[in-house]
Amino acid sequence: MLRHSSKWLPAALALTGLAFLGAPRTAHGVNLEFSAVITDTAGVIVPGGVIGPFFAGPTPPGGTAEINTGTFVADGISVTNGLHTANDALKLIDSTVDQLINLAAATRVINVVVSGNNFTSGAATAFTNVDGRFLNATGSSITATWRDDPANQLSSVTGVVGGMPVLTLAGNPVGVPFNFVATGPQLLAFANSQGPIAVNDPGNFGMSLVFAITLMPGATLQDRGQAEQKLPGAIPEIDPGSAASALTCLGSGVMILAGLRRKRTPA
Repeated sequence: MLRHSSKWLPAALALTGLAFLGAPRTAHGVNLEFSAVITDTAGVIVPGGVIGPFFAGPTPPGGTAEINTGTFVADGISVTNGLHTANDALKLIDSTVDQLINLAAATRVINVVVSGNNFTSGAATAFTNVDGRFLNATGSSITATWRDDPANQLSSVTGVVGGMPVLTLAGNPVGVPFNFVATGPQLLAFANSQGPIAVNDPGNFGMSLVFAITLMPGATLQDRGQAEQKLPGAIPEIDPGSAASALTCLGSGVMILAGLRRKRTPA
């Protein structure tokens, strides 16, 4: 997982949805919002299944907003070391968790939105990724999407109606959705990276990570991470005969890897 310095959000407040680290603002630095609901397969919210919304920010321009949901249990879903960040300097939004375990006797569905806005200076190119590992999780799944908002708004998950999550999603999809289904009990890793993807953010903008995790009873999801990063210009095409062009692309790639590569640490 990524190493971060952070301020811990108390687990008791995370469970009750009472923690309030700021407000959804649109000026003076980046803002971050985390919201989630946990349901059964019929879409009924389980006890303690409304997590958040929590807010962090605004930061100074170029700063980093962090929401640390820490370690807690909500109706049998055990969450270990959840951390979510919006980094204005890197134009990066990132969400990680060391481990999710379904300790309940029934399947649980976890819908999450991590959203940031007021990233500065505009952007023309986006990169996305998601990765993780399922264990003892036959039939479990994850669906991940990414969003870009030139209007600079925040997204959120507000509940469930008719068995479907109610999502207020700002902006437009980035890339294509990713879906992975665990087909056996063995350790199964998944990973997906996309980009460069053209976007049109002439001014300050928002980004959102949206994901839904279905966990069968006893299933574990380890080292889940998802991120989106922007660059101010388009990635130039490599001219095989031009060393300068190749170096330009290499420099762009270094910045991308700095933001999206995850450094795993023991859980």
